[in-house]
Amino acid sequence: FPSHDNSSVQFRALISNIKEQVKPEYNEQRYIGRTERFVTYAGARRSVAMNFNIVAFSSGELDDMWTRINYLTGLAFPKRFSTSGFMTPPLFKLTVGKIYDVQPCYIDTLDFDLLDESITFDIDKQVSQVINVSMNLILLEKRSKLYNSPFYKITEDISSDQRKNGASR
Repeated sequence: FPSHDNSSVQFRALISNIKEQVKPEYNEQRYIGRTERFVTYAGARRSVAMNFNIVAFSSGELDDMWTRINYLTGLAFPKRFSTSGFMTPPLFKLTVGKIYDVQPCYIDTLDFDLLDESITFDIDKQVSQVINVSMNLILLEKRSKLYNSPFYKITEDISSDQRKNGASR
């Protein structure tokens, strides 16, 4: 995640699930006197659902963990208000291995499990030492895509290697 000064914020997290959904969008029309539907393609929407745990393994790591949680929560709120009152959206770029590499996106939903029977609570600082995070992101494509486009970083690398070696799809 990018920080407020355009550097990145890394989460040491235990990822339990990443699920991507691709939803094509179509417009349907019906005309009087016709039984069939006329369908036009309107686009596609990609979303990612992620579940992960952020853990402070010592009381010394708690402040950093909660600073990152605070930052992540802030990504659901506007970056700033312009002088005319318009909000700047909190878009950011996600990197997860070679699946998503600086992938533009925004938060659709963000859920935190702050305390349940399996989460350890730090008595001194009076906060949880483990945060279970569930988030849904809407991906924004870096460029226009077609059906045979590379959609993941690993396939971008493969396509690049094929072009270098003169192989075709």
